[in-house]
Amino acid sequence: MATTVVDGVEQRTAILSSLQGVWLVKEGETLETGYRVMSITEDAVTLESTADGTQTTLHLSNAN
Repeated sequence: MATTVVDGVEQRTAILSSLQGVWLVKEGETLETGYRVMSITEDAVTLESTADGTQTTLHLSNAN
């Protein structure tokens, strides 16, 4: 997870990986796997299927 401040507004970028590859994503972006990034919080990313609208929440973890 990376966070930057642009014009006083926090913008988060999540780093997601799967068997298909690694993506750096922001809210609103659509992945080639058929999911749209709905929200990114400090500890989770919510994706929505472009096929049927179902949502999946991925809880992020820290590798300590």
